[in-house]
Amino acid sequence: MRKAGHAMNLDRMRYYPLETLIWCVQLHPRRYARKLFPHRPKHYVRATRLLALYAIELLAARRLRDQGHADCARRGRQRCNAIYEQLPEYARWRTRHRRFRSPGQE
Repeated sequence: MRKAGHAMNLDRMRYYPLETLIWCVQLHPRRYARKLFPHRPKHYVRATRLLALYAIELLAARRLRDQGHADCARRGRQRCNAIYEQLPEYARWRTRHRRFRSPGQE
């Protein structure tokens, strides 16, 4: 279960919860969006649909990797990253890290 005020991390979810998320969004997108984002921020239903699309691509990439198709799985992860970039800030779970430079680099 996720903490209140924190976005759910789809990358850490197993197969069944991802499939459940996809199924719930397909059946009742607005209802599930209200459950995920009770404060109803701007475009919260669209963000929920993007999360479901991310879950679909993530499941496909994982299954391809399990079957030994690493190149196809990599392309699936690239599609996941493109979807992630479309998510609003309140729906993102990754933190942005600063890149540290070597002492000799400026």
